[in-house]
Amino acid sequence: MKTINFFIGLCVIFSLVACNNKNADFIDENSAKNTIDWAGTYWGIIPCADCPGIETKIKINNDESFVLTTNYLEVENSENIIEGKFTWTDNGNSIELSADSENENPTILKIEENQIKYLNLDGTEIEGELADNYILAKNGNPLVDNKKWKITEIYGQKLESNEDELFMNFNAEDSKVYAKVDCNLMNWEYEIHNNSKIEFSQLTTTLMFCPDSLEDQFIEAIKQADNISTDGKTLSINNADMLNLLELELIKE
Repeated sequence: MKTINFFIGLCVIFSLVACNNKNADFIDENSAKNTIDWAGTYWGIIPCADCPGIETKIKINNDESFVLTTNYLEVENSENIIEGKFTWTDNGNSIELSADSENENPTILKIEENQIKYLNLDGTEIEGELADNYILAKNGNPLVDNKKWKITEIYGQKLESNEDELFMNFNAEDSKVYAKVDCNLMNWEYEIHNNSKIEFSQLTTTLMFCPDSLEDQFIEAIKQADNISTDGKTLSINNADMLNLLELELIKE
């Protein structure tokens, strides 16, 4: 009887081990979920059948929530925002954005280093000459984000001041740039696309009176700005006509 119980016990143990090994096949320590800093905002323009393209922004968060914003170019009032939860596929390399209705299929995205890629409904990769247009790049520029810069020129006018009076500080954690020109503190929300395209929005500022201040010129330059260039030591903020609006130098920590 003891022998029978012993063999039964061994069978149970082997069964549990087999189940655990089977589950282990689905857990890849080298998957995108475990190896890539995937949380963040991704941006791009994907193909559209009857418009120039669909401007697409997807923010995915560590709590597995997402915000998907789409805007059909040259179509009025076409912005659409969807919020929800996403789930990881079994291999840990892709996510599925939950559909917002029973009649819609989930969106499947492959997570890669600094980008996400739209997949077909069956999880396979999109092929053909338009395949690269279904890739969204992660927002930001590592040479600019989380760094403080001294403003040295505004519209070509060289400035003589210390780094505590003229600076821009790009904080990627809250997607805001904090700035000071003369006596007032200001901040904008900002986004950097494809390392060089930049957008500023929603100015907030203190309201101290500053005689002979360059603030108005600085604010106007920010309004016109749409691209940047940097070598990691200097930063140029420009507009589409490549007019140089602001010149900055990195402030060493």
